[in-house]
Amino acid sequence: MQEVKHYGYLQLSPCTCDYPEPGCTALVCVGNGEISCHITLPSNEAEEVCFTINRMRCWQVTFLGPNLEEEGHGKGQKLELKFEYSELDSWRWITIYTEQAFLLSSCLRKSCSEQLMMPAKGDLE
Repeated sequence: MQEVKHYGYLQLSPCTCDYPEPGCTALVCVGNGEISCHITLPSNEAEEVCFTINRMRCWQVTFLGPNLEEEGHGKGQKLELKFEYSELDSWRWITIYTEQAFLLSSCLRKSCSEQLMMPAKGDLE
């Protein structure tokens, strides 16, 4: 049986992030208990990274103000989603700059709710 990578995931618009270094562009997909990022470093090297929700402690969405580049188009809110992530034996804040930060936050909340329900379903069987 063959699996299709990221089947059923929600793909966000291209954005930027500060992982593994500031100024990286990212294509973010969320689903199956993880945030999957195809990251392009400033040196044009590509990297695939998955952040599992089990290793996140918390997250927050911040409004950074209007995006001056898109102000003439009538939209352009600059938002960020930050999450605290466990890497090896330490915690690190990772930031994704995207206008879809609230959508990403909602997906994380839903995934956390689904994971909390998993043991309860197993107990019923």
